[in-house]
Formats: sequence, C-alpha cells, structure tokens
Amino acid sequence: MTEFVHEVRNSVTDGTRVYRLESDGLSWRDGERQERRPYTDFAAVHLISYPNYGGLHLQATLTDRAGKTTKIRSHHYVSLGRFEDRCNSYGPFIQELVARLGTQGRGVTFHSGSNVMRVIWTALFWLSVAITVGLVFALIGGFRPGWGSVGAFASVLAFLPVSRAMMGRSIAGTFDPKAPPADFLGQS
Repeated sequence: MTEFVHEVRNSVTDGTRVYRLESDGLSWRDGERQERRPYTDFAAVHLISYPNYGGLHLQATLTDRAGKTTKIRSHHYVSLGRFEDRCNSYGPFIQELVARLGTQGRGVTFHSGSNVMRVIWTALFWLSVAITVGLVFALIGGFRPGWGSVGAFASVLAFLPVSRAMMGRSIAGTFDPKAPPADFLGQS
C-alpha cells in the first residue's frame, strides 16, 4: 500500500510539519508535538491558489466540526523570500486526502477557488486596462516617455495576461472529491 506523506514548513514562525494519511485519519508531527484527527471529524475542505515568492502556491484548508482549521501548503519555507516547490508530494497527498474524506467523512463539503481573490484580480485587471488606455491616449497626445515610463508601461502590459488568467483560476465553486480540480493540486 502506498504511503502518503507531505512535509512542509509554512512560514518563518512555524516548524517543519510532517503530514501523514492513515487508514482512518490524518496525523501530523511538528517537532515533539503530534496530532491526529479521524476523517469523520472534518466538516470542510477548501482548495485555493495564490501567487507568492517561488511561483503559484497551493493551499488546502481543512475545517473540523469544532471550527478549527488546519492549512496544508504546497511550498516549503526555506528563508526570507525563498520557498521550495513541493507540489510533487502535495498534489498526490491532497488528492488522496480528499478521496478519503469523500468516502470516510460524514457530510464533508468540498470547495475550491476564492470569490475575494477573484474580485481582487478583476480589479487589478481593469486597473491595468485603464492605465494602458490612459498611456496610449497620452502617447497619442504627444507625451514622450523616458526609459522609466517605458519600463512601467511594459510592466503593466505584461501584467494584463497574468491578471486575466488569475481571474479565471479564482472562480469559487464546489467539486467532487473523486475528481478534485487539477489546478489546485499542481497538476495543470
């Protein structure tokens, strides 16, 4: 039988945490401290993605029936501004965890994406469009930019497709635990 383990350090204030899927529950060890929760204790799973140092980070937030959350992330904190991509263990681990919660959990809800992030990315996209249109009209009107302005304009233009892609990626919804969205497992 395949063992599913994912090891990650979320931030500078956290220690490295080792998550392990057991036959009837999720366990984790953080230094000397150990915890374990049966799959039946979980009420919800929420998968999201967000840009950060080192690329697109993925996160699974598990909420138990008492409202306590556990966050499992795809990227391991190394040092200030440096993260190590651990999607190779995160993706299969979360996929199997979600499948087990779907079969062994009681009434677990499965969500992905974020409406708040979609609003933020939509606002940033339209702000970039407005800046681009404004700069084009300024150029037509005779504005002669310096190198700094050209760099800023190029940055805004480069940001447009990124913000547009993130708008689509942030659409919130529910998913079938037998087929979690690949975008949130690092498999897209």
